[in-house]
Amino acid sequence: MDNNFFINSKILVHIYLVFIRLLNFPSKLSGADCGEKITLVIPAIDKDKEILESVIVQANKNIKHKIVKTIIICPKKSKGLTDLVSSMSGVVIINDEKISPLNIKSLKEFKPKGIDRSGWILQQLLKFAIHSEIDTRKYLVIDADTLMTKPQCYILKGKSALLFSDEYHVPYRQHIKKVLGFYPKYKVSFVSHAMLFDVSIVSDMLKKIEVKSSKPWYTALIENINKNEISSMSEYEMYASFLLKYYKQNIYIEYWNNKSVSRKRFKKDKKNKFSNYTNYRSVSYHSYNK
Repeated sequence: MDNNFFINSKILVHIYLVFIRLLNFPSKLSGADCGEKITLVIPAIDKDKEILESVIVQANKNIKHKIVKTIIICPKKSKGLTDLVSSMSGVVIINDEKISPLNIKSLKEFKPKGIDRSGWILQQLLKFAIHSEIDTRKYLVIDADTLMTKPQCYILKGKSALLFSDEYHVPYRQHIKKVLGFYPKYKVSFVSHAMLFDVSIVSDMLKKIEVKSSKPWYTALIENINKNEISSMSEYEMYASFLLKYYKQNIYIEYWNNKSVSRKRFKKDKKNKFSNYTNYRSVSYHSYNK
């Protein structure tokens, strides 16, 4: 049965997740059509240096599309990241100031409960802004702490994969309501640490935001952030909501099957070639997961 059926019922979502974890259903996307060329995009900062090379290597190993180019978006001052990837074939560095609609200094006011969220907000804007630099029809964004651990594609019978996760965060939906004019009613999250973006659809979404707000899209996104909420905006949730609203016929929905582990495990896991996680689509070494 199509997974579209599950995402609108909280009870069905819970039952579905229990079964999919216990039985480890194989992904239909593992045998999908990988013929379309894509661009790989990874926003990164200095704290990602330890694992970034592995992120790139694992992506090239397990993503079965032809990756025509890998773009690392990072601050100009991140010489360590530049030196790290300079010798890697097919990898280019783009200074975030080149494509960023805003300077990170202008986001310094976002400190809910004393926590600086300026960098977290900026990297979300960059994932949208980069669409104007992409030469392929679609680009795959992977967070710089997430490694692909099994062969996979992101297109099934002409439909783009949209991966759903376990989290459910109301402030993301409230923000979407403000900028796009509708409240997402599905009972799952699409914050999956990796998402396939369609250049033309991203452009359409940003234009709709500008028409509704009569402001540049990035201004609309920033002005509608709840400054008292630590996590108040999600680029993944927003794009997925837009797809489900306007392009549902173009997507295939499947469980993300990600494993979050302590970053302290990274060196040991790397030595073992991440063999502990081959039953998962990906593994994430979040810096906050001590």
